Amino acid sequence: MGLNFKPIPADVSPVILAAQARSQPPSILDLQIDLKTRTQELLFPDAYALEFFTCSREGLYEIALNSFVQQDVLVCVNGPLSKQWLDISKNMGINISILDANYGNVFSHLQLEKKITEQDFDAVCLVEIDPFTGIYNDLPALSAMIRKHLPDAIIIADCSASVSNVQPLKFGVDADIILSCSEISLGLPPGFGLIALDEHANFKALGNPGKGWYLNLNRALLMRNNPGISPIPYPLLYALERQLDEIQFEGIEQKIQRIRQLSETIKTWAASKGFQFLSDPQFTAPNFSVLQSLPQFTPMDLIGFLESYGIVIGSCPGEMKDTFFVIAHMNMTTEKDLDHLFFAMNRFLSDYDTRRSIPKSNWYNPVKKIL
Repeated sequence: MGLNFKPIPADVSPVILAAQARSQPPSILDLQIDLKTRTQELLFPDAYALEFFTCSREGLYEIALNSFVQQDVLVCVNGPLSKQWLDISKNMGINISILDANYGNVFSHLQLEKKITEQDFDAVCLVEIDPFTGIYNDLPALSAMIRKHLPDAIIIADCSASVSNVQPLKFGVDADIILSCSEISLGLPPGFGLIALDEHANFKALGNPGKGWYLNLNRALLMRNNPGISPIPYPLLYALERQLDEIQFEGIEQKIQRIRQLSETIKTWAASKGFQFLSDPQFTAPNFSVLQSLPQFTPMDLIGFLESYGIVIGSCPGEMKDTFFVIAHMNMTTEKDLDHLFFAMNRFLSDYDTRRSIPKSNWYNPVKKIL
C-alpha cells in the first residue's frame, strides 16, 4: 500500500475506509444526532451548537456568507483557500473588502486595524491554516483586534486544515463560527462538512432566513433532528464515528504533540538538504510543509519520481506549482511513514540526473507507477 502525503484530499487510513463498509444502521438520524453530540464534546466543547452538511468546503463558505452577511464582508486573503472566500463572495454579489497579504506571509496588524476602523462589516472571514502556503495565521491575535473595533461583527474561521491538529480556538473569543470540511485535518473521505457556532452566531442565524433550501443554516437549525431532513450518508457517518474513536483513544493533546514532533522531523531533514520553507518559521503550520524545490529540478520531477515508490506528495495550485511542493504530515502519519518518504527523496536527490530529468542508474523505471 502506498503513502499519501497530499494535503487535499488528505490520506484516509484503512481503518476509516473499512468502517464505511458496515451495513445501514436501524436509524441514520439517531446515529447522526449521537455523532453531533460526540463531535461537539470532543472537538468543540465550548460551542453552543453544531450542524452537519453533505457538501464541500466551498459549500460551507456559501452557507456562512448566506447566513451572516447582509451588506459588507471583510475577506482576509493570503493563500489559495482564503482566496476562495473572495471568489465565492463575488459570485454571490456580496460587497467585499479585501485584506491582502502575499502568499506565505501573515496579515499586517496595522493594515487590519486600518480596514476595520474605516468601515463596518457584518463578518470577517479567515482561514486558520492554508495547506498550500503552510501559513498558520494567529487568529486569537487578529480576533482580539476585530473585537476591539467591531464588537458586533461575526468572525468566521475556516479550520478545515487545523481541527484536531492544533490547539482549538475559543468560541466567542477567537471565533464565532468554525467551519471544517471532512477531507483535510479530519482525515475523512470528501463530501461532509460541519459548522460549529457560539451563542451569538446561533442567535443571528436564527434571525436571518437566508436564501435557498439546503445550503441554509437557518433552515438547518430550525429543522435539526427532524426526521424529514436529508441525513448525511451513513458511510460518512461511520467514518466519522471511527475517526472520533481514534482521536479519543490517542487523546487530543497527545495527537497535537505527535504532529508537532513530525513537523520538527521534517524541518531537520529539509534543512540538511538545503530546502527552504515558503512561510516564515514563526508562522509555519505544524501539519504542512510547503517547500521550495531546488534549482536543479521542478516539483513535477520529484512528484513523478516518488510515484514509482507508491508515495504521493502535493503540488501547489496556480503559479506556485512550478516552484513549490507540499508534504502533509497529520492525522495518522507516523515517524516510520516519514522515514519511507525521506528514503525515497534521498534516493531522488542522489541518483536522479535532475538537469536532464533522467535517472543516473537503470534500476529506476519511470513508466511503472504504484499508486
